[in-house]
Amino acid sequence: MSSTLRPVVIKHTLPALLLCLLIFGAVSAQTTSFTYQGRLTDAGALANGPYDIEFKLFDNAGLQQGPSVTHEDVAPVDGSFVVVLDFGDVFDGTERFLEIGVRPGDSVNEFTTLNPRWPITSTPYAIRSLKAAASDTATTATTAVTADTATDATQLGGVAADQYVKTDDPRLGGEGGNFIQNSVTPQAGANFNITGNGVVGGGLGIGIASPRPGYVLDVIGTALVTPNSGSIQFGTPNSETGISISRINNRADIRFDGGTLKLLAGPAGGPPSSANGIAINTFGNVGIGTTSPTIGKLHVVSTNAGAPAIYGESANRGVWGKSTGSSRGVYGESPNGEGVFGISGTNFGVSGTSTSSSGVVGLTTVANATQAGVYGKSTGSGGVGVIGDATTGVYGKSPINDGIGVTGESQGFTGYGVYGKSRSGGFAIGAEGNATQNRDKGGFVKAMLFVNEDGTINRCYNSFLKGNAAFTGTPLASTVPCGFSVTPRSGSTGFYSVNLGFQVDDRFVSITIHTKGSRLNTGVNFTLGGSFVFVSPYETNVGAQTANAPFMLIVY
Repeated sequence: MSSTLRPVVIKHTLPALLLCLLIFGAVSAQTTSFTYQGRLTDAGALANGPYDIEFKLFDNAGLQQGPSVTHEDVAPVDGSFVVVLDFGDVFDGTERFLEIGVRPGDSVNEFTTLNPRWPITSTPYAIRSLKAAASDTATTATTAVTADTATDATQLGGVAADQYVKTDDPRLGGEGGNFIQNSVTPQAGANFNITGNGVVGGGLGIGIASPRPGYVLDVIGTALVTPNSGSIQFGTPNSETGISISRINNRADIRFDGGTLKLLAGPAGGPPSSANGIAINTFGNVGIGTTSPTIGKLHVVSTNAGAPAIYGESANRGVWGKSTGSSRGVYGESPNGEGVFGISGTNFGVSGTSTSSSGVVGLTTVANATQAGVYGKSTGSGGVGVIGDATTGVYGKSPINDGIGVTGESQGFTGYGVYGKSRSGGFAIGAEGNATQNRDKGGFVKAMLFVNEDGTINRCYNSFLKGNAAFTGTPLASTVPCGFSVTPRSGSTGFYSVNLGFQVDDRFVSITIHTKGSRLNTGVNFTLGGSFVFVSPYETNVGAQTANAPFMLIVY
């Protein structure tokens, strides 16, 4: 439905401007916008240039309704123009007045307001729509006040609509009123089938007259859930209380017999064996391979010949045991295989710590020294807990990166983690490769480098880097620049900043100037700061003047 605003001629005299506006607005029944047609003359002639026009809407109290609507550079054709106005949902049937302001299109001055404001009047169809407001206050359907409150509309033959139930509709159970009733007692012979969604605000009972308090779902009997190709059954697997989970050809149970909780798995076709999983009794003992975990908090039984009962593999400690009493941290016993077997990628395969006994003990039943499990003990000062006597007394090998072939640890103030002694003039300790040490410990060289006069590194060694060419793509221990950097001071001579990449200001540093040719009377000053060594060579034969010079730097 559309409606037309009545024609109105507006004449206002402005400085050098005479306006005539004719309104033919069209109002849409579905939106709040309407078209506005006007006629503009300038100095008595029909306007054809661009003009900025501003529209405002006011009520009879002079309060603006809705936003100001501005159309810039409106281009009348022979004085006529059309614009769309939208003040929002502000037409509620009360009076509205339109205020218009105009200025030339190339002007940024304030709009010149045309007085007076002109009332917006109704068109025939708009007048008809005013009668719709009566539906807001109608009291009966006959007088068409509103369907929500009409007395007749809420009555069906004098009976309230909420009291009606159709008994002849098959959607409600067919003939005879066979429909589900709202009742606190069970309804005999009543079934229901719902294809849509449902919501239960309280508790739901299945197989029970009424759900017990505190339960949103109370089921008596066996329940089956089929989420995919498998199924989950709540009930009594193997005559115990629990859950059975089936998938393709396998089955898993969670069962509780009143004394032991079991998590079991096995092939489909029947309950999994009680020994085929994990069992936890009411004392908190855990059994694997047994339903009677009586030996220790963890009791593991394996019937697979040649396989360990416990196998530990870790990037740290494969198996770790600690005893705070008089027993053993880790104890393993096997008639054929390994009592305890551990593999570690970067640390200890098996490690045990005890405050009063042995951390790790190996036992053997063979009565000769060559078949000892593992046992090392020394009670005398200077004794040796473990001795290796052969072409290679003790041999350790690690086939992986960052592994440890042989490790030694001493917890005494005068003890040795690893001790080597030569009795025949040989080497007490030998190493094929570079040696490294913790940064804050003394004994080994941490870094060495020879720096050329121009600040480039001639050769170097970094004890914290790998030394094998297999580590391609990473800094190597003896490959320039060995993870170091040397920067001569720009615009100055005799100043070098050496960044070693690790803290050196708490270590020992030795720097020697390389003398060559006439460079005989030389010296060097240096300072330490964090990972930097600041080196300043000088020549004494020219008055201790700083000079560029090659130097050797060693960090201990």
